[in-house]
Amino acid sequence: MKNLNFLRTDSDSNPHPTSSPTVSPTESMTDNVNNELSFDEKKIASIASSNKSKEDIKGSINRTKCFKIVEKVKIKKGLPDLESAMTLITGLCQKGGSNKNAGNTIYERNGKSLSSSELHIIIEEIEKKGTIRQFARTMANDIANFAIIMEEEGDLAKQIKLQHPNLSNEELSWCSNFQTNNPNCPKRIKDWLVENYNKRFRN
Repeated sequence: MKNLNFLRTDSDSNPHPTSSPTVSPTESMTDNVNNELSFDEKKIASIASSNKSKEDIKGSINRTKCFKIVEKVKIKKGLPDLESAMTLITGLCQKGGSNKNAGNTIYERNGKSLSSSELHIIIEEIEKKGTIRQFARTMANDIANFAIIMEEEGDLAKQIKLQHPNLSNEELSWCSNFQTNNPNCPKRIKDWLVENYNKRFRN
């Protein structure tokens, strides 16, 4: 298993995060999600095949293609491994990069960056007319796992904190627009996301 040194900043004193992901490891891209995450490139094809039953998420891109997208980000951005690619993708999505009206959102970490326009181009190379939101819905559990370790709040975290100021850092990592219909999202976060969605789009 690889260390996630790419996730660390110069101020990090502990290489192993104290928070452990909430989602069952079987829902992630590998079967090893604890205090580290590991994307074994040799296992991608077999894992993708085993996840065929989970691919039909409404308004999403199937997981096999999502794995290819992560791999393509790694190659195009000159990153050392798939963890590094998923780190940039997670940061971008958590920053609101999946929003249609967000403009060209850019996420930077440790001298590497990824923009929403770059990711959208890569997605369309794999899935014609595919969107970042569709990718994020399929990869919602994986993004949450990375976000918890990275301590990256979701794009709706500031809003929810106005009503619920005592949420944990882990809960705030789930406060992303694409988590609204994710059954693995913590209940009080999911309830707020649904309520927020209904206020914005169904009034």
